[in-house]
Amino acid sequence: MAQIIDLNRRRRKRRQTVYFTREDLNRLLSMFSRQVIANEWLDYTIDAEEGYAVFCVYRRAHESPLYKIFRLAPEDSANGAYLIMDRKGKASQTSDLQSALLDLARPVKAVWPPR
Repeated sequence: MAQIIDLNRRRRKRRQTVYFTREDLNRLLSMFSRQVIANEWLDYTIDAEEGYAVFCVYRRAHESPLYKIFRLAPEDSANGAYLIMDRKGKASQTSDLQSALLDLARPVKAVWPPR
């Protein structure tokens, strides 16, 4: 005799897909454009997965990312909703994107004499 198995109870719980808000994207792209003008960054990617969204910035298109800026799902963000990682590892984690981006902003260098 055949045995009936309920497959519905075996489904794993799907995590919520996280996205950047319009305000987040405005801040990220504003920072990106300033860094492009300063000739520090060249390219970026955006990805949304289950549990996080990530904005990666690159010095050159074929290299690994300089920075990865994550927006974490609410259940994963005990220390903050935003996580910035550099090539070496974790750089900072905050609950506000603006304060996280202050860590990435480098002071403008004056070059004299002009070339």
